[in-house]
Amino acid sequence: MLIAGGGSQSGDTRLDVYEPVSNVMVTSSSTELVEFNSSVSLSVSSSGSSLSFLWLNSSSEVTGSYRVQITDGGSTLTIINVTRYDQGPFSCHVSNPVSEGTSDALILTINYLEAQQVKVEPEVTGYLGEEVTLRCQYIPGPEDDIIVQVQWELKTPEGEDILIIVSNAYSEVSVQDTFLKGRVKIAEQSLIIQDVEMRDAGSYTCIVTAFPSGVFEGTIQLVVKEGLGSEGLGSEGLHILPKIITAGVFVLIVGTMLATTFFIIRKRYGPVPSD
Repeated sequence: MLIAGGGSQSGDTRLDVYEPVSNVMVTSSSTELVEFNSSVSLSVSSSGSSLSFLWLNSSSEVTGSYRVQITDGGSTLTIINVTRYDQGPFSCHVSNPVSEGTSDALILTINYLEAQQVKVEPEVTGYLGEEVTLRCQYIPGPEDDIIVQVQWELKTPEGEDILIIVSNAYSEVSVQDTFLKGRVKIAEQSLIIQDVEMRDAGSYTCIVTAFPSGVFEGTIQLVVKEGLGSEGLGSEGLHILPKIITAGVFVLIVGTMLATTFFIIRKRYGPVPSD
């Protein structure tokens, strides 16, 4: 370098050469993901030098958390125990001092149980004088639902709607004043009817109120019959059936003993002479 008035001065300078950013691409470590059971890593590849990485979920920047990890100098994004809300679209913005580029968007496919529902059997058979259980099971979703109330209603064959019983999380079980009172109780979400009568037949609806998800219901048709699959055997017959079986077994044992005794006597003394 020449200086005014003569003379010169030397010095050092640095020239940085950057390769432009190009061919930015994001790939996923897995294509089949299950909610709460799968983790996934997204990796970005790109041509260029001195690269910086910025991960985006739609247009929002992705930052690290207890479930989200950004490693390998920013080029890898890992999501632990994915949820349905981690589908994306994800992209990565890559840059250096002279250029920049953004990958195509990648959408994750996450399989999940469409949860909140009430599971019941479509039809249940009850028998006169016996106990029958109408099973109802609330299947919660991914949220931490709290069952606030369970109630059962009956629509009779004549079309009358009857509220039977209400179980509230914050109060005692309330059994309504109907012909079922004194014969019904709730076990979790299921309804138990004791000493079944013919008039108990009808459509029973299990209604579950859960917070914060809402109200869910399922309906069971109760069919009432006279005996445990035996035509003509009424409720009185059911009570004497064990006695009949016991008497039959006794007769069989006695008959066997007599036949055995007769066989032993005949073998020892020979056949009885005829006249």
